[in-house]
Amino acid sequence: MKKNLLQRVIIIAVVTLLALWAVVGPRRWPKASDFTLAGLNNTLRENIHLGLDLRGGSHLVIRVKVEEYLKKLTENAVSTLQGAAAEQAGAVKEVRPEFQPDAYRIVAELNDAGRLSQVRDALAQKVDLSAYDARAEGNRIVWEMTSPAKGELSRQAVEQALTIIDARVNAVGVAEPTIQRHGSDASHQILLQMPGIQDPERVKKMLVGESRLELVHVVNSGQSYYPTREAALASIGGAETPSRRVLAYVERDEPTTAGARDPGAPTPTQWAVVEWPPIIQGSDRAAPAPSPATSARTTRSASRSSPRVPRSSAAGRAPTSAS
Repeated sequence: MKKNLLQRVIIIAVVTLLALWAVVGPRRWPKASDFTLAGLNNTLRENIHLGLDLRGGSHLVIRVKVEEYLKKLTENAVSTLQGAAAEQAGAVKEVRPEFQPDAYRIVAELNDAGRLSQVRDALAQKVDLSAYDARAEGNRIVWEMTSPAKGELSRQAVEQALTIIDARVNAVGVAEPTIQRHGSDASHQILLQMPGIQDPERVKKMLVGESRLELVHVVNSGQSYYPTREAALASIGGAETPSRRVLAYVERDEPTTAGARDPGAPTPTQWAVVEWPPIIQGSDRAAPAPSPATSARTTRSASRSSPRVPRSSAAGRAPTSAS
């Protein structure tokens, strides 16, 4: 009887010690500093992830501004059409966007209405306008974004925003954030909860900014780069055109380059004349390219022992922005 009791005591003691170690023990080989009061507190924070109701944190409701996103897609299409229209031997007088509430149009005004069908077909072969319906109005061709296209692009915008926010929040190292759709599909809202983050402004700054990659062709007219923007503009007649843009260029040394510049030395900015539109831009990818703009309502949640902090709201800057 005593032997059985001793075995039970040993088993209970071992299980208790293992349970305690699972709570207060570090998830690595322990060091002496782990057994100090500060070390134990740090280990507890790492092992036990408290939610907003116990630990406090930030609660953001983000709305994706799909209107600005669709507007940006239309402006990108206009830039591409302007380049294609320049190849039509003067048939196209102007290509411009037109926006109204929930309406996104591209208007091409022709010099000769008799060539309307020919120009429309030629432009459609060079530019993907599958999201738009085309119609003729006098000497103009009007492409208007269809309702199904607006719905699908809006859905893709929210999905892309979810991916971007998830990547940027995880880069900060927030433990177990909640990132999900919020409200109805028509609301275009995203819920972001970050336990332990008491400064939502820092998160907003992290979410602000557009991530975009474009591949452009540098125009070489005897000199690839210019020391000033004015010199670059002078090489194309003094002003940018629909097919020529001036962009800043900063040369970067690779880490393995022999004789690389001193890392602390200032890097001179040069200027390059490039062809426009880009050879490859975000809108050429399978996913929509321009980062969708967002706005957010922020609630900074307090722990039970802290006073309640009121909700604040502000507008973000796009794309991608949060506030």
